[in-house]
Amino acid sequence: MIEKAIAMALKAHKGQLDLAKMPYILHPLRVAFKFTGADDLFAAAVLHDVVEDSSITIEAIHKAFGPYVAEIVDRLTRREGEVYLTEFIPRCKKNQLAAAIKIADIEDNLDPERMLPISLEGFSRVKRYYQALKVLKGI
Repeated sequence: MIEKAIAMALKAHKGQLDLAKMPYILHPLRVAFKFTGADDLFAAAVLHDVVEDSSITIEAIHKAFGPYVAEIVDRLTRREGEVYLTEFIPRCKKNQLAAAIKIADIEDNLDPERMLPISLEGFSRVKRYYQALKVLKGI
């Protein structure tokens, strides 16, 4: 399952770069490696951005990995028009496993090396991430 999930994520993120101009696939891999020992969680974590970033659908994830992984990835996929802090993050929080992956995702996104170059937009993103962490952690 892990190899299959990595292969799907590689396909989805092929050629994508993060803000620091590094291959984007490194981000979902870093997030997923926080969930080693639980193949379903690792798969969901490595796939957490594929629906938003590619033509891969939740249905394709369901077919390839089953309803458990698909449900988690669906919770981690922001819908078009969904307000980040008041709709998307609370929807993630409703599934404990999705919330754990989203926390790991945000913590990786807050790595200063991934946020280069820092800009006004970057500061706004950081503020939003910290607000999301408060919601997800119930602080």
